[in-house]
Amino acid sequence: MPAKSVANFENLLWGEAIACVALAVCSLIDDFALRMPRIPFVPPSKSAQMQRESTPDRAVPLRKTWAACVALVKSRQFLILGAATGISQGIYGGWSSVIDTTLKKLSIDSETSNVLGFASTCGTIIGCLAGGWLGSRFRSPRWAIAPALCLSAACFSLYTYVASQKDTGAPLYISNVLGAAAVVTTSAIGYEAAVETMYPLHETYSAAVLCIFFNLFALTVTSLAATIPANLTNGLLAAGSAAGAILVCFFNPLQKRIVVDDGKEKETEELYHALDGVGDVEEESV
Repeated sequence: MPAKSVANFENLLWGEAIACVALAVCSLIDDFALRMPRIPFVPPSKSAQMQRESTPDRAVPLRKTWAACVALVKSRQFLILGAATGISQGIYGGWSSVIDTTLKKLSIDSETSNVLGFASTCGTIIGCLAGGWLGSRFRSPRWAIAPALCLSAACFSLYTYVASQKDTGAPLYISNVLGAAAVVTTSAIGYEAAVETMYPLHETYSAAVLCIFFNLFALTVTSLAATIPANLTNGLLAAGSAAGAILVCFFNPLQKRIVVDDGKEKETEELYHALDGVGDVEEESV
C-alpha cells in the first residue's frame, strides 16, 4: 500500500505485526488446545505410503539423479504442462515486478501503480484459494487450467487496452485483479498435475524443472521491460495466458497414483523398477 508519510508507514508496520501475533496465537491454539493427533483419523492412501523413487538425498547416487532429470526431459506430457504453466505464470511474475516501469511509460502516476500492485497481490491470494477449490472439483486438470487461462487472457487484454488509454478507472483495477487471480489459480493445479504425471519420481525434481520454466520467462520479461513499449509488455500478459491455454489442451493427464490406489499395480509395475532406467518409462494414459 502507498505510504505518503512516516506515520502511515508506521501504522502499516504495526498492522503487520499485530497480524503476525494473531497468526502465532492461532497456531498455538491449534497445537495445544485442539490436541490434534499425530496419526490422522483417515489412513493415508496406498500410493502415499510408498517410498518415492530417486529421493534427492545423500543416499541417492548421482547417476540416479541424472536418470530422474532425463525422465523429466523425455516426458512429453510433463514438458507440455511445464511450458503451459511456465509461460503464463512466468510472464505474470516478471510483469508484476516491473509494473511501475510500464505504467510510468504510459504517464500513469506512481500512486496508481502502487495501488495496482497491491490489488494484483490481493488477486493472487484469491487465485490460490480458488486453485485449491477447483483442483478438488475436476478430475482432469485441463478443465480447470484452460478456462482459468482463457479468463486471464481476456482480463489482461482489457487491462492492456485500458492502460493504453491512460484510464485509471474501475476497469483497470478489476481487470488487473481478475487476471492475476485467474493466472495464479493454475499454479497449485499445475504442480499437482506435474507430480501426478511423473509419479513415482520424487516431486522435488518436478518442482525444480517447473521453477526453471517460471524463472526463464520471468527473467525474459524483466529484461525486456525497460527496452520495449509498455503496451507490448502488457500485451505479453494476455499472449502468455492464451499460449498456455492452447498448450494445456494437448496435455493428457496421467493418473498414475490413482491406478496404484485402485489396486492395479500390475498396470504400473514398470514404474517401480524405474530407478535403474527412469528415462525409459513409457507414459500410458489410464
